[in-house]
Amino acid sequence: MDGLFKKTLKDIDTYSPVFRKIGELAVELGLDPKHLTVYHAFMKVETAVKQKIELDNKSRDLGYSSAFMALKALSQLKNKDIIVDLSQLPEVFHKVPSIWLDGKPNRGNQKGFVRLTVAQAERAHRVIAPLLVESWQLASGDEKIRDQITREYLSTSSQDFESALYKYIYDLEEVSLEEELERWDNGSSNRELEMSLRITERGDYGVGGKMDDVDWDEDNDS
Repeated sequence: MDGLFKKTLKDIDTYSPVFRKIGELAVELGLDPKHLTVYHAFMKVETAVKQKIELDNKSRDLGYSSAFMALKALSQLKNKDIIVDLSQLPEVFHKVPSIWLDGKPNRGNQKGFVRLTVAQAERAHRVIAPLLVESWQLASGDEKIRDQITREYLSTSSQDFESALYKYIYDLEEVSLEEELERWDNGSSNRELEMSLRITERGDYGVGGKMDDVDWDEDNDS
């Protein structure tokens, strides 16, 4: 029996660093250290890996080698200035709305927004232009929606208007790659998703730094 206990102690020494590494990954993925148990850590990491696999499969179906490459393509698309012909749109959309330059103060429960410089407003206008053209085309024949788009353009911030355009496109047409990857509902925030992708892309699942000692008692509340 002495040999059995020696082997058990040896196994504990061998696997303790593995459990600690899983715990570090789980905390990096968003698990509260106060709720850290072997079970909770395993479930957090397992969920992240499953999400990564599902995203990779979805991305390959859409023509990308991995979810990481799809998100990279999306980032490049959003940060790239695209020249769009606005002549097909009403003249009101040809220039930056004055409210972007004036800003809007907080009033009661209504939250305002800070004004943009001319350069910032013009850049925001260039970024939004492709979405605006697509939304306007999709709303063809529906004057109510087109009126809503016009009112929001003249009365909301550039960020809120961009979000509204994404919603119009999402509602009016089958979801494109960009919207699907941004809106894909996996129970995690975008920050958590990107963190999961970064972690699961690592070859050795290593993490930097040290984590304070934690209680691995499985009876902790989740």
